[in-house]
Parts: sequence; C-alpha cells; structure tokens
Amino acid sequence: MRLSVCLLFCIVSVFSVSASAVSPPEPWPNEFNGTLSVNGEAPINTTVEVSVGGEQQESFTADGDYEVTVTGDKNESVQFFIENTTGGLTPSTSSSEIGEFGAQKTFDLVFNLDEPDPLIAESKVVDIGTSYAVIQVSVNYIDESADLILEYAGDSEVSETVFEDGSFEFNITGLNPDTEYTFRPFLDYGTDTVNGSTGEFETLDIPGMEIEGVSYGEGDYLLAEIEGTQIENRSIDKGEAFKIDVPYQPEYEGEDVVMTVRDSRKFLEFESGSLKSVSFNLTDQDTSIPEQTRT
Repeated sequence: MRLSVCLLFCIVSVFSVSASAVSPPEPWPNEFNGTLSVNGEAPINTTVEVSVGGEQQESFTADGDYEVTVTGDKNESVQFFIENTTGGLTPSTSSSEIGEFGAQKTFDLVFNLDEPDPLIAESKVVDIGTSYAVIQVSVNYIDESADLILEYAGDSEVSETVFEDGSFEFNITGLNPDTEYTFRPFLDYGTDTVNGSTGEFETLDIPGMEIEGVSYGEGDYLLAEIEGTQIENRSIDKGEAFKIDVPYQPEYEGEDVVMTVRDSRKFLEFESGSLKSVSFNLTDQDTSIPEQTRT
C-alpha cells in the first residue's frame, strides 16, 4: 500500500515539473500613474509613446494626468517618449524608468520643448515666361505677423505680410526675355531677419518670325530688310525655295519686312512667333501668286 502511494506521488510530481517547464510564466503587469507636463510655448502635438524592451505598447496624446499599464520582465526599462510634430520638425526627448514589474509606480514626467525659430523651408520657381516668373516661398513656425520679402534683379523686391505657416507665391513682372535673374527670400520676424537661400532662373526667349517662299522667274538675288537692317542678302536660282529666320527685337513689332527678289517687292508685317509665306513671279507682276500668312 505504501509503495502504491509513493509511486502515485512521484508520477504527479514529475508531471507538475514538466508542465511548469513548458509553460513559462506570463509577464507581470506594471501600472504607471503620473502627470505629463510640457514646458514651452511651442504649438505642439504631444504624442506620448510607452515602450518596454524597445517595443511600443501604448501610444496616446495627453497633456496632464494619465495612466498606463504595461507588461514586461523584472527590472526591464520602460521608456516614455514625446515627439513634437509641428511643421515637420521633430525635436524629441524621452524618460526611462526601470520598473519592479508586479508593482505600481507613480512619478511625474516633465518635457521641455522650446518654441522653434521661424524658418524659410524652400523657395522655387513654379512658372516662367518671357517677361514674368512666379516664385513660391514656404515658411514654417509663424504664429504672429511677419514680412516675407523676395528680392530679385539686384535691387528690386516684392513683399507680403504673412500671419501663419504656409506657401506663398510672388508674381514678378516686367522682366526681359532670355535673361538670367537671381532671387532670395527674407523674413522679417519681430526684430529678427531670417535669410533664405539664393535661387536663379532664366526667362524664355521670344520667338522671331520665319519667312518661307519660292521665286518664280529668272534667278538673281534675294534681299530682306527691316528698319534699314539687312536680314538676308544672297543669290537665288530660278524656282528656288527659301526660308529666312528673322530674330526678335522689340523695335520690330508692327514694322514691315521688305522682301526683294530682283525688281519684285513684298511687304510683310513683323509678327513674333508667326510663319509667313511669300511667292514671287518676275515675268508678270500682275499675275503674281498672292501672299499668304499663317500664324
């Protein structure tokens, strides 16, 4: 009888030891109670993350009292992390606490976040033409009125009063075609001036006029003049097709280009960006092919 009881006791004991070996104990919960306070006047979103052993367990937004329960192993570090997400800026700070898991702990966390300085984040050209350009300037951390100034072409400037963060566009007009310009934004914020980076752009070139045609009759020479300036002067064969590029000049607008083949003359009014066709008939001027204009 004693032998049977002893044998049964040994079997139960072995089973209990084996069961505890394959079933490790659950992590102990640990409750943290405390207050969160943020020093500084920065307009912030306070996101608090609680991690144990490098793994996030809780995440919440709070400013004031909070409670959080986490689990982990004894003497494992519990880290409280706060992040400032204003305008893409993320200065952060953290506090680590080593907890006796299975116990309750109370403490205060104080995070110091200084108000960020105003910043010109970016300036870029978003549109450009022959006589204008549109510059976009992006600024961060504005919570009161400030003067945003864009200098260009050495001593010219445009400005705007801004009251908050954002992107602002400046339309610069009266520029010369096919010309390089530099620009730089500035922000007058209270008694401080924030300098932006220098940029550059080049205005578009105004197209001239293309003249194409063909000479009917005996060959001789082709002469094209505008405002007394020769554009083309060369020999031409009978039936030869020709094409002349007249470069743009502001003084050409509305003026006539005089085309002469031998003793036949044609008058074309200059129109930038246009293509004009001219035909000459030197044997009979009265039956010459009419002039055509394509724009």
